Amino acid sequence: MYINDENFNNAYLEILPFLDEPLADSALIPNYLLSKKANAMGIKVLISGAGGDEVFGGYARHFVNKL
Repeated sequence: MYINDENFNNAYLEILPFLDEPLADSALIPNYLLSKKANAMGIKVLISGAGGDEVFGGYARHFVNKL
């Protein structure tokens, strides 16, 4: 899958109304486009692993003051 300016901008405009707060996740657009393509292929569930680091305590910056 190749993301060009046109499909990036179209995806951004599709997603924007659903964002309830500012989001600086650069993977938002590619994940959306991948999910949309998977849905078109009949795939109902995708597992990305996003957020998996929180299971193990998050990043060091989250607990620096507790050391």
